[in-house]
Amino acid sequence: MNKEIIMNKDWPIEWFKFILRQNGIPDWDIVSENPIVTWNLVQSYPDMPWDFPFVYKNSNISWDIITSNNLDDWYYISVNPNITWGYRSIQ
Repeated sequence: MNKEIIMNKDWPIEWFKFILRQNGIPDWDIVSENPIVTWNLVQSYPDMPWDFPFVYKNSNISWDIITSNNLDDWYYISVNPNITWGYRSIQ
């Protein structure tokens, strides 16, 4: 694969187009959670059957995206590695 494509900011879209060209139906929970998937990609393809609980726990989903889009599946948001709650343990 061409290095320019891999390093290009459009790589998530190229990857997604590759997934869509494959035979069979993709496993949408795996696709939705893949770190290559960005919120822009999800918004660019709203007709796809995104598995939103897996999108919410995707490491590319930030707190700003969650609050700006009124996302509210708190269980899956809470396992997103980029969301920290800023608590301190009591010792």
